[in-house]
Amino acid sequence: MDISERQLIERFRLGDHAAFEEIVQQWNRDMTNLAYRMTGHLEEAQDIAQQCFLKAFQARSTFEGQASLGTWLYRITLNLCRDRIRSDQSRRRVLDAMTQTRPRRTHSRPTDTASGGESKVRIAEAVGGLPDKEREVVVLRHYHHLSCREIAEMLDTPYTTIKSRLAQGLEKLRLTLRDLNPCSA
Repeated sequence: MDISERQLIERFRLGDHAAFEEIVQQWNRDMTNLAYRMTGHLEEAQDIAQQCFLKAFQARSTFEGQASLGTWLYRITLNLCRDRIRSDQSRRRVLDAMTQTRPRRTHSRPTDTASGGESKVRIAEAVGGLPDKEREVVVLRHYHHLSCREIAEMLDTPYTTIKSRLAQGLEKLRLTLRDLNPCSA
């Protein structure tokens, strides 16, 4: 953590609203993205990200800096996602929302775009269909590029358990999506 980040965190801990706004701007996209990948619903993800920052602001004085600010925010967001998934029908909406998602247009041949879009939807469905604990690890590792050590710290779970969940989740994805790999036939 560099000096400017430490200063930002200290200002945030003291209730500086400008520091809080800077943190929200810096981390809002990541928290919304994580919540979307966990719930499959954009409006819900935006709501969870807002709740994350509200909770972070309310608990700012308890942040000791032992974990990075990002790790702390990811943990808050994941806990909110878990609560939301348990409390309502998000589980069913994950697949519905992901199958309705339209892939972004790229500059490629029309056939590539069609098959690429179909592949993205299939991958999103497969990730959404993983058990919660495996989905969390796969999303954090492959969509948010966190290391297994960072995920273990964030989830307060042994490193070997995280590695195991990741391996199990990836194996389930490999089996579910094996028809997408032309080399597997």
